[in-house]
Amino acid sequence: MLLIALIAPVAFAEDWPPNATINEAASLQVTPAGLDAVSALVPTLLPEMIEIGDVSESGGTWCFNYEFSLSNAWVSIEVDDVTITPGAGVLTLDADLLIALNDEYDPFEIYLEVACIGDDCPAYVEPFPVNVSTTIGLEVITGDTGTPVLDATMGEIAVTYSDISKAIQGQCTLTDIIEFFRDYLGLDFYDFILGLVEGTIKDTIADMGPELETAIEDAFSSATINEQLDLNGVALNVALQPQDVIIEPEGVEVLLSGSMSAEPAACVAAWDPGGSPRSDTPRPPMSALVPGTHMGLLLSDDFANQAMYSLWRGGLLCYELSGDEPLPINTSLLGLLAGDAFDELFPETGEMIIATRPKAPPTVVYDGAHDLGLAVNDLGLHFYAEVDDRMALALAMDLDVVAGADLLFDGITGELAVEVALSSDDVIASVSHNELVVGTDDAIEQNFAGVFDSLLGTLLGSLLSDLAFALPSFSGVGLSAVNVDPAGDARDWLGLYATLGTVSYGGGEASGDCGSGCGGGCATGGPAGALPPMVLLALAALRRRR
Repeated sequence: MLLIALIAPVAFAEDWPPNATINEAASLQVTPAGLDAVSALVPTLLPEMIEIGDVSESGGTWCFNYEFSLSNAWVSIEVDDVTITPGAGVLTLDADLLIALNDEYDPFEIYLEVACIGDDCPAYVEPFPVNVSTTIGLEVITGDTGTPVLDATMGEIAVTYSDISKAIQGQCTLTDIIEFFRDYLGLDFYDFILGLVEGTIKDTIADMGPELETAIEDAFSSATINEQLDLNGVALNVALQPQDVIIEPEGVEVLLSGSMSAEPAACVAAWDPGGSPRSDTPRPPMSALVPGTHMGLLLSDDFANQAMYSLWRGGLLCYELSGDEPLPINTSLLGLLAGDAFDELFPETGEMIIATRPKAPPTVVYDGAHDLGLAVNDLGLHFYAEVDDRMALALAMDLDVVAGADLLFDGITGELAVEVALSSDDVIASVSHNELVVGTDDAIEQNFAGVFDSLLGTLLGSLLSDLAFALPSFSGVGLSAVNVDPAGDARDWLGLYATLGTVSYGGGEASGDCGSGCGGGCATGGPAGALPPMVLLALAALRRRR
């Protein structure tokens, strides 16, 4: 007993227990080039024209007076360039603008009066360059619901501009206006105009701040998930939320903690290992992002394998197939496996039940021939038929399966499709029980490939052929290319690398129906979505959550 007590903690440390929260389960990394692409959203938040309220001032009495008024003034804003640059702990937003006050077709009105003699002076200011800069801080805080959220905060706004004396055009002599402002208002006319512009710009940027902060929070929190997914009758609880944010010259990284869980099903309880594999390998640094990439979503194999374990534990791979839908399930299948060896036992075609016995959780494979691989070992396949007036186990097999899936992205439509790779070449079958027709094991194992391709291959193919997801865009900016590669020194992180650009597509929901299962953790019909559920998770992580 002492030996068991000493060994048990070591064995436990190698697994993540059910429902465990995995720190650094995923990482969302955005490069400086990606931030440049995101900065294209900023002009959409700025108005093209802003009205300025009327301004007036007067003094003196009777004709020993002065009076000034400004009316019909408005500011136009044209965005020349916007950059968002990562630094040491903050982002710097820098915008080059072209600012104008009115134009020659719709000038503002300046009215000047001295000693009861007034003059109207229509004028306008030609476009002149203005630079606006501010900082944006990002941190993880506790949101209103008590869960971690990403919070963006805009800093002070700085406005700089060049000499505008040559940009002012009007019908009055500029010298007269300058002298009036100096002598009667105690102001510099240029400072007055620039003050109007600066105040308007600062107010506009300040008003834009909440929208910009929300846009940035949404952009970086697009991988945040907290919901329940129904995968063929298994309710998978998915939590993926920000853990920390790192801003450095190489880019912005949002670390995400995550957990997967499902209610345990009785059909696999006897084989439950008590948790999912734990590797704790370090995440790939931002410097390892593929050159030219705008952003990368990195998923650890710990998190993916926790998903596989949770789905397995919830009974996703437990099936009983019988009847004629979607394909006939009867004793004629035994003839396909063993020729006429079963004919004496089943001279006429009779009912049969095929039941799975998944004895081990699937595990993900990131560095195989496909974008995502899934290894399913010790998948029992039991064939029950009527013998001596009772349903008995006629044949049992164990399958080792390595399935694959590739992501196909269409930059025109924004559709991300899943192409599943599964055939008899990916299955190793061995007979584990055959007491009715002894001596036919080799033939059954050799013939299983044909049965798989004609029966299970057809079944899986029809149910998995419709996996496609419409990705969203943000004010016309979205993913223009997506690539998938393993990452990390041990190649045990799945990297989904994307470039951003102006796109014509919008957003949508995933197509396809997960279907429904029977109670007690056993799904009837067919295993829709059984093989690439981690693909669903990766795609869900890319979708914007509003």
